[in-house]
Amino acid sequence: MKIGRRWFSTLVLACLALVTAQRPAAGQTVTGRLIGTVQDASDAAIPNAQVTITNEDTGLVMKLTTDARGNYIAPTVPLGPYKIQVETAGFRTATSAGNVVTVAQTLRVDFTMQVGTVSENIEVTAAAPLVASTTSELGQTIAQREIQTLPLNGRIFSQLVALSPGAIAMGQGDQAESSSGAGARTFITTSVNGLPWSGTTYVLDGVNNKEPQNAFINIAPPLEAIEEFKVQTNNPSAEFGAFGGAAVNLTMRSGTNQLHGSLFEFLRNNDLNARNFFAATRAPFKTNQFGGTVGGPIIKNKAFVFGDYQGLRLRNGQTFTLNVPTANMRQGIFTAAEGFGTIYDPDNGNTPFAGNRIPTNRFDRVSAQVANLWPTPNAGGSLPVANFITNVSQQQQVDQGDIKGDYVVSQKVRLFARESYNRRTYVSPPPGGIFVAAGQENADSRQHNAVIGYTHTISPSAISEFRLGFNRFNTFHFGSDFGVDENNVLGIPNGNLAAFPESSGIANFNASGIQATGSPLSTNGLRASAAYQINEALTVTKGQHALKFGLDATRLDATVTNPEANPRGQFDFDSSLTSNQGSGGASFASLLLGYPNTISRGFVNTKPDVITYVVGLYAQDDFRITNKLTLNIGLRWDYFTHPYERHDRQTNFNLSD
Repeated sequence: MKIGRRWFSTLVLACLALVTAQRPAAGQTVTGRLIGTVQDASDAAIPNAQVTITNEDTGLVMKLTTDARGNYIAPTVPLGPYKIQVETAGFRTATSAGNVVTVAQTLRVDFTMQVGTVSENIEVTAAAPLVASTTSELGQTIAQREIQTLPLNGRIFSQLVALSPGAIAMGQGDQAESSSGAGARTFITTSVNGLPWSGTTYVLDGVNNKEPQNAFINIAPPLEAIEEFKVQTNNPSAEFGAFGGAAVNLTMRSGTNQLHGSLFEFLRNNDLNARNFFAATRAPFKTNQFGGTVGGPIIKNKAFVFGDYQGLRLRNGQTFTLNVPTANMRQGIFTAAEGFGTIYDPDNGNTPFAGNRIPTNRFDRVSAQVANLWPTPNAGGSLPVANFITNVSQQQQVDQGDIKGDYVVSQKVRLFARESYNRRTYVSPPPGGIFVAAGQENADSRQHNAVIGYTHTISPSAISEFRLGFNRFNTFHFGSDFGVDENNVLGIPNGNLAAFPESSGIANFNASGIQATGSPLSTNGLRASAAYQINEALTVTKGQHALKFGLDATRLDATVTNPEANPRGQFDFDSSLTSNQGSGGASFASLLLGYPNTISRGFVNTKPDVITYVVGLYAQDDFRITNKLTLNIGLRWDYFTHPYERHDRQTNFNLSD
């Protein structure tokens, strides 16, 4: 009864701690499980046999006793290779080495004891089971050797998720808003089981590793720092919360009793690249990815540390082919040789301009300056089509690292802590000058992911796992004209407003058929989120049952300041106002006269801070009916609170009021 009261007290304390916190982790397991049966040569169970489990890398020792059916179970085993030794009176000692425990895996190691003395020893070579008879879940473990040796164009771990059955690479790649895909030349996200790629959840050492708004991966550790990861695609246990296609459960490497380290550098350049067919010269390309790892003991068999660093220096050449106004067009001359019809004067009864030329004294004051912001043609024929070709060099600098420490306080208490950090500077200059629109944007990213884990063996049949986690995504993306008040220089009233820094730059002047000016409307915005996560799991073994009870809680803070319309303003021009009932006219002529057909502008006049709480409770029973049959039973409940703005600056319609 005393042990029973301790279990109950542990669970109640966990509940009280978690009621104040946050959202369900998509998967929290950072350990595996070892189970087995000890029998004699006649297949009779051997109860009360002493089972000693030793980690061959760290010296961690766990001691168990078989039950009346000869079964043993170690429910939370840190990853790594293990030696299992079984001793019982009247039988030779049996030893099995090289049993590798992987993340979220149940490894079965059975023993058939032979009559003899305990001093005699029989060694058994570990062999991977052909059939997973202990769980009904479907998934695939990507081991350290595969992670480090399979070729990846970009060296991002999540590209390997596509190896799993039912997975197709699609969605996000290398882009300004997300630093995790830096250097990737393919998709780094995956659609699994036909569901959207955003439905795949990523977990790092049991902590959420995903940005909530666009489902970006937050931290992509160096491949050399990853122990392994498991892709769970179907029938996961109840401790894995809401996810769509798959849960990707990644575990970082830890230090061991052996000092080990590595150095690496990967170089790619444009020496063997072909020239773009339309470009005059070959676009520049050079990428250096370099770094190292180091791990080892601080105190042998007690304290360990592992750290890594990776840097990326990327120069990625891009060839652009644009439509820019010709010299004649900038002077208001519209010739048939350049593909123009008659230009009509909307201010004088829609009569044609003499010589199809707009006098310069009729130019709008702002438009006359805008006309000269485009680069001059350097290619093509007389038409204003594909008449400017240039190469630009997109630049990225990434510095990232991880530090992880493990401490064995005693045989009953283990601790670990990890901090991961990623910093990226992304510069993507537009072709032909900072005021030309080509979808280019820049970004500064600062990402964090951290965890503290505490494992307490309450009794031989009860283990508590507690975890604190933090996941921060922070990216400010901006146009190349950010900070330049060009609208004010051009003389546009209220063009750039000091109260709205995102309004700096130049408006989008869109004359159909000509490359627009200005940065993408979504630039000059902040995308940030912070997840504060607490997990508690209590594992209890009782007879044939391996029970697990847990709570997850997450507080999620999110900020997005991207406007729905361009804060710098947008002026759209077509040929209608310089045509005669649809005949003739030119959009660039309308621009020179200063007659847009639509004007728009939008601001996010606050910095929203939206908060959501999510709490999950679950219970799991892995009922081992026989050595060949296990029944997995699970129940989970998740509660999502209504999002609210911290300072009450955001409202929604409630149609029921």
